[in-house]
Amino acid sequence: MGQRFVVRVRCGAILCRLFCGMIMGGMGLYGCTPSLPKAQQVTRMALLEPVLHGIALPVNIAPLNFVIQEKGVDYRVAFRGKQGDAVVVSDADGIIRIPLKSWKNLLMKNRDDSVSVNVYVRDDSRGWLQFQTARFFVSSDSIDPYVVYRNIGSNNILWSAMSIEQQSLEDGSMTVIADNKLTRRNCMNCHSFNQNNPEQMLLHLRTPPGGTMVKQGDQLSFFNTQTQSTISAGTYPAWHPSGRFIAFSVNQIHQRFFLQTRKYEVVEDKMSDIVLLDIDTQSMLKSPVLSTDNRENLPSWSPDGKFLYYVLGNPYCESDYRENRYNLMRVAFDENTGLFGAPDTLLHAAAMGKSVSFPDVSPDGQWLLFCMADYGYFTVYNTESDIYLMNLRTRDYHRLDVNSVFVESYPTWSSNGKWLMFVSKRRDNMFSRPWFAHFREGVVSSPFVLPQKDPLFYETCLRNFNRPEFVTGKVNLMPSQVAQLASQKPLDCKVEAPIHVDGVSGASRVMP
Repeated sequence: MGQRFVVRVRCGAILCRLFCGMIMGGMGLYGCTPSLPKAQQVTRMALLEPVLHGIALPVNIAPLNFVIQEKGVDYRVAFRGKQGDAVVVSDADGIIRIPLKSWKNLLMKNRDDSVSVNVYVRDDSRGWLQFQTARFFVSSDSIDPYVVYRNIGSNNILWSAMSIEQQSLEDGSMTVIADNKLTRRNCMNCHSFNQNNPEQMLLHLRTPPGGTMVKQGDQLSFFNTQTQSTISAGTYPAWHPSGRFIAFSVNQIHQRFFLQTRKYEVVEDKMSDIVLLDIDTQSMLKSPVLSTDNRENLPSWSPDGKFLYYVLGNPYCESDYRENRYNLMRVAFDENTGLFGAPDTLLHAAAMGKSVSFPDVSPDGQWLLFCMADYGYFTVYNTESDIYLMNLRTRDYHRLDVNSVFVESYPTWSSNGKWLMFVSKRRDNMFSRPWFAHFREGVVSSPFVLPQKDPLFYETCLRNFNRPEFVTGKVNLMPSQVAQLASQKPLDCKVEAPIHVDGVSGASRVMP
């Protein structure tokens, strides 16, 4: 077969690698399966990146390729389950790429059981060494086949290069849905789906050309949600399960940057309300319950559509950003009339010196994921931000074991409620990556990072995976379609209630 030259381009990094396929040091995929050597035993596990030991994997997940971080001149790994043949992979540099077909067969035959991972490293002086066996569990609970995220750099001011991408959780392939190179390099954000449905999608395009794209099957609509009586255009969205309504926060967003502290940025709102977009009538509906002098933000529907969850902040404190905190709220909603009931406080976090953000209800309606930090709601910049779980039947809640010493934010559920996804900066406290954990009756497994075809991907990728969302199938949308829609004039939304009424005092508010 000779030498093979592989070039991979992704996240701005070019990875070139020469390797042989027919020699024993090459990958097992390109030649005969390598044999396992006689080896001295090492009384610890090998250092692998990412870690495999102790995690739970869905039966349909893509290969979790990894790097062996042990000094050596040759490397072999054997994966074994109680059923089926062992999978043996070899590489001269310890960069382990697992053949897709062999991996799939291994997981399928050993679902609801564990798989052992035996690592062998040849050392120049000591010969072959065998490390202690690592094990992971294969769950028969499948995971949604795709995730959609925003690919954005680490710069906190400019957005000259960003895209909305989807990645297969089953084979690791990636395709671009929208690319701002085709839309005058504007900001695009807050992609959202109706209960993980790839056929019902929303995406904001900021600055001219600007508007909100709504995809319903093959139909694409483009709305201007900015009106004279709302604070802003729609910001953070949440689809009502009926597909007719989309709840938006409307925000006056402010950023602070710091030069002489360990905190480098704070994103905060001076004002915010929650409004509804009625897609059928192209109108914005306002409720005094959700348009008070406090700051309503981050809407999220219950799966039956009968309740809207959100966070409520005290009036804005400009002198000290650490005093801006949010409580966890819920309000009943009548789909037939479009009216809301009285707000209910589920967690008064501010009284504990804490702040809640990003609530998300499980598909069965029993559990609620949310973030809690010391202040604010834009917790991807809060190192102390952790993920919590609340039992909505009892309102008991606790901090999950999936948290690290760095940022965890934006938790969400798979469509079957068996898997959690969240972003974490645990690797370097700089870049956010999607992580996954199995969920069963309130118990969460150790998490694993989004699998990549290239084991060295996270070593070189200087980009963020922003707002990852599960979807139950591939999104059939191309960047050229988004660009064509963005070149059109958006449809102006009308407002049902042009007078902005305070739900506490009953008085109208004067908008800035």
